[in-house]
Amino acid sequence: MFLFLLGISLLSETAYSQGNCDFKSINEFYNKLNASNPIQEQIKKRVSEVESSIDLAKQRPNPVIDTEYLKGNQFGIDINNIQVKAQHIYEFGSKRNKRIEEAQLSASIEKRLLNLKGVETTVGYALKYQRVAQLTIVIDAVKEAISTFEKVIGKLSSRTGLTPEERVSLLTLRLASSDYKAKLNDLENEKTLLGGELTFITGCETFNPQYSSLPYGQLLPPLKNLSSTESGLVSVENLKIKQSEADLAVQKSLGYSNIAIGPVVEYQTQGNDKFLSAGIAVTFDLPLFHTNDAGKLNAARRMAAQKIESTNSIRNLNLKKAMLIQKYERSVKVLSQMTTLERLNKQHSEVERLFARGIVSIPMTIESHRQHIDFLESRFETENDLLVSLEEVVFIRGETQLLEDLFNITTKNQGSR
Repeated sequence: MFLFLLGISLLSETAYSQGNCDFKSINEFYNKLNASNPIQEQIKKRVSEVESSIDLAKQRPNPVIDTEYLKGNQFGIDINNIQVKAQHIYEFGSKRNKRIEEAQLSASIEKRLLNLKGVETTVGYALKYQRVAQLTIVIDAVKEAISTFEKVIGKLSSRTGLTPEERVSLLTLRLASSDYKAKLNDLENEKTLLGGELTFITGCETFNPQYSSLPYGQLLPPLKNLSSTESGLVSVENLKIKQSEADLAVQKSLGYSNIAIGPVVEYQTQGNDKFLSAGIAVTFDLPLFHTNDAGKLNAARRMAAQKIESTNSIRNLNLKKAMLIQKYERSVKVLSQMTTLERLNKQHSEVERLFARGIVSIPMTIESHRQHIDFLESRFETENDLLVSLEEVVFIRGETQLLEDLFNITTKNQGSR
């Protein structure tokens, strides 16, 4: 009975795993990764670590206990002296508040960078998924070209007394076939390596990525009208300025001495006489040599440098964002004018039938296949470049909703394969 239940459990687990690995589109793959992946879990732990630095800054100094015991002899009389002092440290200059503020700003910077790393990971692996799906299509096209070339080579090789034109055509076909075989090897190697990376991020042993075109054109309106909310690299630069200001405030607060204050109890015996004393002890540093002027000067200069650096970075990022949007708009226009894969396959099938009937010349056969493969690679490169451009805009502005919208539009609105 136990073995039966164990078998059912393993079968169910296997079925579940296979179901999770059967991604029907890049949308499905992205949403699965966005919900959970190994890198995302790693980032969550890092975020938790960053947040703990704020708790570290909130810590107050521990009270100080100072105990002294003295024993001596004066004119034959034993003398014992015990002193206990308990002091609490008061941080003057709002040191704790300034320290907490700096830690919070530092944590905000780190968390935003970690969140952006999470976006980069998810989009990066989605792009790899798409690339594997694209490679499958290109590999099939290259294999088809090699098969066509080999058939024609076989026919020509079986003939005797080839004309000069046929001998040249045979040589050209053999060169083209060899070139495509080398190209096929490169493509399959790339697919294998990317497949290994996808196995790591998904935990799937094997799966077959399915190609689907994303609706990049539908993101043009929101891309041109980004909201004023910023949580990307621009906001990180603004936070860096605030952090440098907070650091200066911390250095200024360090110019004030802390005061340790608390009760003192002293118990003394001289022979048979006993004395008990109590009072208050106050301890603080005398600001005779410095009031942290060097620290304040260093922080002020660091703040001035950070303001210039961040201002330049923000200006550069905003210019880059504008250029990326122009680039995105131009690429969308080019992609919209390209033949869909469905129509391309239909046209290529018609041409293949003409090749089989021997109507089309050998040079045209070679050129047609070359154009077919070149078009596939150009289209896929344009699509992938659009996704990279969109990711970079999200990095600059932090508008992750753009990616959510892109991957959550239903497949019926997507371009035809």
